[in-house]
This record gives sequence, C-alpha cells and structure tokens, in this order.
Amino acid sequence: MVLQLIVNGPPGSGKTTLAKLLCEEFNLDLVATGDLLRENMKAQTTSGRRAQRCIAAKKLVPDRVVLDMVEAKVATCLARGRAGWVLDSFPRTTDQAESLMAKPDLCPAVVILLDLPEADCVARINGRRFDPVTGSIFHSSANLPRDAVVRARLTRRRDDTSDRLSPRFEAYRTFGEATNELFARLSGSCASS
Repeated sequence: MVLQLIVNGPPGSGKTTLAKLLCEEFNLDLVATGDLLRENMKAQTTSGRRAQRCIAAKKLVPDRVVLDMVEAKVATCLARGRAGWVLDSFPRTTDQAESLMAKPDLCPAVVILLDLPEADCVARINGRRFDPVTGSIFHSSANLPRDAVVRARLTRRRDDTSDRLSPRFEAYRTFGEATNELFARLSGSCASS
C-alpha cells in the first residue's frame, strides 16, 4: 500500500518537522514545493523555466506548473519503490486541492492539519534557526545543537523576518483555511483508479 499524506497548517506550526519525521519513520519521500521549485529551476526543466519567468516578473507560479512538478516528483518516488510520500505545505489553494483530489496518484489518503495560535507560531518562528549545510532546523531556546561549529553557522531563514510574517499569515488565513475546509468536507471522496 502506498501512503499518500499531506501536512498542512499555519507558518511556524511544525509542518516540515512533522513531515520529515513521518518520512523517516515510514520510508516516505518528502515533497516540498519550495524545494521542487528550486530543483526544477536549477535543472532548467520546462516547468523550472516557466517558474523562473514568473518569479522574475514577481508573479505567482501558476498552479498547473507546480502540479506538474509535484506529479513528476511523486512518480519518481513511486518508481524508486518508496512506501509513499508526504506533501509539505501543499496544496495552498482550493484549486490546487481539487486538482490533487481528482488524480488517484496524488489524492491524499491522510491530511494532517496542524492548528496552533498565531502568537505561538510567531514565537516559534522568531526562535527558529536553520543550518545551511544540513538543512536541519533548530530553535534558539529549545534545541540548539551541541556542536559549537554547527551552532556558529546557524542562521535565520530569509522569510522568517517580521516584515515577511504578516503576509504569510494573511495568505494562510485566505487560502490555507479554505483548503483545509475543502479537505474536511471532501474527506473520503477522492478519485480512485
């Protein structure tokens, strides 16, 4: 059986941390759209070039482009014999969610919705530290690495600044909550092959 999961929630709620734990525990592949965009742009795939043009023009990458990347990544996961996949922070819109639900290979069997008050999310984000070498995430007051070399290279993510937080939470309130409601309403009604 292939496990198909989504982890969603507001910024700073622990989506990526949980998604990585699930991947390790159940031999799943992590499908994170930010990583997919960077990988496809670097590899200069057709989707990557389209995404690059949109980003350069300060426009949103069209749903179809992102969905094509997700679909290709899922196909690769399955071809490699993985037990399944976890989508991290995707879909972000109801259109994306409906597109996923219509495709048997992309329709999630489980959607995990993390619910955390915005003030708690902000506190977590303000303390979040990132290791640019390993990609590991730490917190300045909860779990800094013991290794002094690793501690010295920790940095904050570019989008973890206070001027960028408000738009991220607004986007989640606008799109994320509607997407979560859609999954709750449609649970059990995915297309099947």
